[in-house]
Amino acid sequence: MALGLLAGALEFIPMAGWITAAATIMTIGVVTHGHWIWMAALLGMWRVLIDYWIAPRVLGHELEIRFLSGPAGFSNSDDASAREMEQA
Repeated sequence: MALGLLAGALEFIPMAGWITAAATIMTIGVVTHGHWIWMAALLGMWRVLIDYWIAPRVLGHELEIRFLSGPAGFSNSDDASAREMEQA
């Protein structure tokens, strides 16, 4: 229960929060000889679900972004900024 609360609280810190929570959960799983492989699989599935399904739908609705244009736009942002710098 404490690990779940910690992970939920750390989720509000961009990038470092979920990585810290996942590392803590996995470390405790390995040290206590728990089912850490299943923990890793569930954490991975959770991140995919949040990053590619739930967040784009929620944020896309509020920001009026199409479903897959958010992840695609972020992956190509370096190319777009480089082109803008060349044009300037």
